[in-house]
Amino acid sequence: MKRDQINKAHEADLYEAILQLDTLAEVESFFHDLCTPAELEGL
Repeated sequence: MKRDQINKAHEADLYEAILQLDTLAEVESFFHDLCTPAELEGL
């Protein structure tokens, strides 16, 4: 998906969700749910 196709409200919701995470374990779990293994490897 191209950057200009991203819904700005949904993008803000994603960032807000990330800010709610408190621990490394929560962050790892969140990104494992959100991304494919290939996407995680590319980060």
